[in-house]
Amino acid sequence: MGDVGTRRTQITQLIDEHNGHTLLIDAFKHSNSTNFYYRQIGQADLVVMIQNQNKHATSKTLNKAVKHYGIKMTIADGGGLQQIERAVYRGIADLPAYESGNPISYPRINDASQ
Repeated sequence: MGDVGTRRTQITQLIDEHNGHTLLIDAFKHSNSTNFYYRQIGQADLVVMIQNQNKHATSKTLNKAVKHYGIKMTIADGGGLQQIERAVYRGIADLPAYESGNPISYPRINDASQ
């Protein structure tokens, strides 16, 4: 979730590398449209909301939609690739949705090979 023009190619590639499929939604354009979110995310496994690229109304509306479908949602502080990847990891690993204040030990590539 966030401004779809920002790093579209890089974000899509990042999600593809995790065997996912990307649907980028402009959270400013659809901030109050509950029906829009219900139609768009009904088949999703995980929603990553980019906190600094949406409105409070988006958070509220999106929260209703993910609860309705029982979809996991995580929050990336910003649109940086590392922030998004960490949010994806938290969602996949059933860790807290929001990183701030939660001590989370993320795996490293070197650790995964051992």
